[in-house]
Amino acid sequence: MAANKCTKIFLRIISIVLMLLFLAATIIGIIATVNMKGFAAFGVGVIIFGVLGLGVSVCGFLGAAYNPREKGKYTFCIVLFFIVMMVLCIVFVILGIACICIKPTIEWIMTQSKDQIVKIFSGISKADLADVNKFVKTIITSVTTVGVVCCVIGGVIFFVLIVTSFHMGYQLFFKFFIAAGSIVMFVVGIVIAGLSGFLVASGTKFSTVTIGTPVFVVVIVVGALLLLWGLFGLISACCGHKSRCLLFIYLIGVIILFIAFLAVGIVGIAAQTAVFKVLDNMCSGDNQKTCLEMQVALQENLCGLIKDDAEKAKCMSNVTFSTIIKYMKDMLGGWLSIVVAIAFIIVIFLFLVMISACMACKQKPQARDDLSAPMPDYRQHRDVAY
Repeated sequence: MAANKCTKIFLRIISIVLMLLFLAATIIGIIATVNMKGFAAFGVGVIIFGVLGLGVSVCGFLGAAYNPREKGKYTFCIVLFFIVMMVLCIVFVILGIACICIKPTIEWIMTQSKDQIVKIFSGISKADLADVNKFVKTIITSVTTVGVVCCVIGGVIFFVLIVTSFHMGYQLFFKFFIAAGSIVMFVVGIVIAGLSGFLVASGTKFSTVTIGTPVFVVVIVVGALLLLWGLFGLISACCGHKSRCLLFIYLIGVIILFIAFLAVGIVGIAAQTAVFKVLDNMCSGDNQKTCLEMQVALQENLCGLIKDDAEKAKCMSNVTFSTIIKYMKDMLGGWLSIVVAIAFIIVIFLFLVMISACMACKQKPQARDDLSAPMPDYRQHRDVAY
């Protein structure tokens, strides 16, 4: 009881803090919509986010009163709060890891000419690129800061999830984790498939390196599978009380996804060595001209503003094909790290879904109506005199 009381107090404090934060976001959105004409759409988005967040915070505050002994009371509130927090935790952690691991890709911009950098960042002009090195360092600092903040927020939300899980109790946790996990898979599937589809449609290209459409097609397929299996999981969670067949099928699919993403993570780790070996010879043959252009651009961006002739000559002599290859290795290594991190996050998540599905499969199927209940035996009263 003491532990339940502690989690109740903690959840209410967290809910109040979240209410204040989302209320502040709503007010900022209103101010942006009214006073900043160019940011009206952004302001409306922030208002919607703030209002929805306020609703979830209220659910968390009410859900803190949940008691496992009082079935049905405040169950919806605590479950909804848990689902939203879980989605936000995964989103913030993945976003934080991506921002940190994308640093080598931003540094790789140094190997591009100013004309090509303007094409990559459509909102800037050559006048903004007087000092490309400073420009890139500013972006790296901003992105790294965002990444660290997102990871910290994700860690705090994860702690809130642990406390919420203890407050819910393991029975409710496993009972609703299938539905919660399916919703998360559905949302993540939409994000992965939608973002990859957008990048394919926009023809994403970095200088002479075009992001391969087949790679994105594979990612879109993976996102679609997560989306569809999340939808099937919701159906299983709703109808699994009548038949365990749906739960068994869902469990088999989750096991297949678990093995697939585990394989992706392992292959991603092993692929780095193979990719680096290929990149060792990237500046030979037909690619030599491309590497030479990148070398000239890097020399100009790193050494162009150095006034001392000796220092400038030394700087330019240090930029060789090996430097270009190192930039490429760091960039691709960063992307592979993102893939590996996301794969293992999904593996951990799917492992919890597997446990929940196994727990649900152990339970006997029940019918929600009373038609399946055994009829009372009135024969035992036949000799009773009234």
